[in-house]
Amino acid sequence: VAFEEAVLLVARSEQFNVSDLDLAVELFRDSGRDENLLEYAGRAAHGERAGLLALNATLLFDAGRYDEAVGHLERLGGSGEREMFAIVGYLVSARRQGAISDDEPFFTKALETFLRDHGGSPIAPGIMLALAEGIRARAGSGADKESALEEALEVLDRIQMHPKKGFYYEPALLLEAEILLDDLHRPGEAIGALESAEFRSIDKTQDAERIVMRALLEARRWNEAESRFGRLSGDADSVKAAIGSYGMGKMRFYKGEYRAAVDSLSRFAERHPWSEYANDALETAMVLKEALSEGEAPLDYYREACVAMACGRNGEAAGSLDSFLYHYPLSVLLPRVEFMRAEIHMNDGDREAAARLWNGLAEKFPLHELAPRALERMAENADEEEAKELYERILERYPDDPFIGRVRNRYIALRKSAGEEPHED
Repeated sequence: VAFEEAVLLVARSEQFNVSDLDLAVELFRDSGRDENLLEYAGRAAHGERAGLLALNATLLFDAGRYDEAVGHLERLGGSGEREMFAIVGYLVSARRQGAISDDEPFFTKALETFLRDHGGSPIAPGIMLALAEGIRARAGSGADKESALEEALEVLDRIQMHPKKGFYYEPALLLEAEILLDDLHRPGEAIGALESAEFRSIDKTQDAERIVMRALLEARRWNEAESRFGRLSGDADSVKAAIGSYGMGKMRFYKGEYRAAVDSLSRFAERHPWSEYANDALETAMVLKEALSEGEAPLDYYREACVAMACGRNGEAAGSLDSFLYHYPLSVLLPRVEFMRAEIHMNDGDREAAARLWNGLAEKFPLHELAPRALERMAENADEEEAKELYERILERYPDDPFIGRVRNRYIALRKSAGEEPHED
């Protein structure tokens, strides 16, 4: 009865929206996806009312009947802008909550259908942004990765040229720069995408500075980096000042100026303990200080690997680490080198090799600060049962670990999903 009332509400509503879909889908799921309810909604949609077509498309998708759901999208055509937007809003929300995967074809189809039929709508730039995010998320690491990312960039360019881009212009610019830097490792283009932009909001300006800081480091444009970081360090905006100060310290590390890097990063961590970069700055300073007791030569290999990994050059990073292990097999940096080798294997898609290295690190260096991190990385890439066992090991062995709260929350979430009591004992 409640489901029938929800369908009638859609049929009578002149202002169809996402909440109408949410309610009907929730009731449909509560029924165990009863086919009788689906048939009832289908009969109601015979009159071609846009809201009911949208409702049926969403219900059919939820029931796994993709082709029929697409058929209802096509029947909506160019007359159901508000209804199509409701479907898209529902799907975007579901994707962000993890209810549907990034490679779900109906998600992309719904967005593309909206843009085909309502490309001039003021809503269209927001749909384009969601489409670009989805394309990027499912690009993966296969042979088609670069072409998929180029497709995402083309969609973002369409936003910037749209006459009603409004609010979405700045997020589109930032996403474009992130893809160029983090996915395609073209730092010069990332800098170019942002250098002439004027952001209206403080937080977007700060986001842009974060991206440019990382891009300058990756591009090794040291003179430009030093000038920009020095200027930012004195900015009245404390967040931008922190970005500049951190960038300066990281630049000194990347250039091999180890003692200057220790001073800069230590001072940064002391002055900006609230910063998102504080932990990395302090850790890097401590690692460098400890490793300098062995001289600079081992650090040179380690630094080269760090820079190569930051630039996405896994093969070069692996070569530097292999050279490190050949020349300095007993260095204090060995646990960190092993952790990095595991990450390189993960980046290359070899989970088994990564797990062996992480497990070996945890067993050979159980008291090292990276031991619980190695077990946590194993858990993140394991099945549920193995992940629970690994989280239990961390909780038992490292109760005072700085990240124990995160580990505990993940462990409790796994137990809940398995229908077990949510405790860590």
